[in-house]
Amino acid sequence: MEYIITESKLFNAIYQYIDGSYDVDKIDYFNPTTWNDDEHDDKENPYITEFFKTEYDGDYDENGMLFIYIVKEYYSDEPSRQSFINQTPILIVNDYGTLETMFGEYWKGPFKKWFENKFELPVKTIVAD
Repeated sequence: MEYIITESKLFNAIYQYIDGSYDVDKIDYFNPTTWNDDEHDDKENPYITEFFKTEYDGDYDENGMLFIYIVKEYYSDEPSRQSFINQTPILIVNDYGTLETMFGEYWKGPFKKWFENKFELPVKTIVAD
């Protein structure tokens, strides 16, 4: 027996899988600190956001890093960085193994849409880390 799955049904099935796999109520985020040469100190970097799983008490789970979100202002204006700037905003997905195994490259479009819907942040490029 042969089954035909339309592209939109596949997209919706993957989106539903992602939505069921990530509990937004148990995801938190922060802007990490980076070294600031001008001030010779660590400073919160507003151009990069790290999303992580929270434990039941809301503490940071060191093994729970899920996504890293980067906007163009994160990169310097050096010509060697232009290709990165052109790809922003970038979402780096750390926990992609199951998605890749189940759906190949097809998970990236639904994941992008899911992330934009849940966190109200635009995404141009998805990278599996």
